[in-house]
Amino acid sequence: MNVSFDPRNIIPIDDKGTVYPNIRVTDVWGVLTVENGALMSANWDKISVTKPIKVEGKKITGDGWVLDLTDSYLLEMDTTNSNYKLTKK
Repeated sequence: MNVSFDPRNIIPIDDKGTVYPNIRVTDVWGVLTVENGALMSANWDKISVTKPIKVEGKKITGDGWVLDLTDSYLLEMDTTNSNYKLTKK
């Protein structure tokens, strides 16, 4: 995983993780670019953004963020809590 952010512009939240107002995360699932805030878990295994507004194939957009997925992953709704998650095909 590759992560780019401004270390002067982060907000730690106790045991919840850290809010990154601007962050870019690249991994095997694709590239997430956030310009309106994201919460990264304390152990960096999960990043949370607002719910998607538009899904166009492998490009998913939300309020202040864009996710470009690789061919190996897809976005699915978690029926237990109505949140979305990435799933490997």
